[in-house]
Amino acid sequence: MGKYWIYINKLLYKKYQNKIAKEHNLSGIIYLSWLENINLIRNLSAHNSNIVDIKFSTKPKILDEFKNKLYFINGKISDRIAVSVLILESLVFVINLKYPGGAIRKSLKKLCRNRTDEDAQKLGFKDFETIKNLKI
Repeated sequence: MGKYWIYINKLLYKKYQNKIAKEHNLSGIIYLSWLENINLIRNLSAHNSNIVDIKFSTKPKILDEFKNKLYFINGKISDRIAVSVLILESLVFVINLKYPGGAIRKSLKKLCRNRTDEDAQKLGFKDFETIKNLKI
């Protein structure tokens, strides 16, 4: 269903794309780029790909509020999994305020064996504190 939702969304008039996006407090352009990113993550996960080490060539649009949570390399946002995690966190709590969360944070903390900023930056996060503060 996931990939079809993106195609349907692209076929909608801009007016309706924007209406759906506004329900998530986003612009139509940002919302569509997020759906494409989530679809890619879902597809890679479904085929047992290692999404933690992936480097994204196409990056989704981000909100300004994400910038202080992300690692920058030569003035550009890292191409790692952090952006996708922040997207999921943002959408999950718009859709379900009662979502218990914590599972992704727990997994990311395990991946950061030394619990250092350098470990977090390898995943695209600004620092380890950002991972500790994730709600998802």
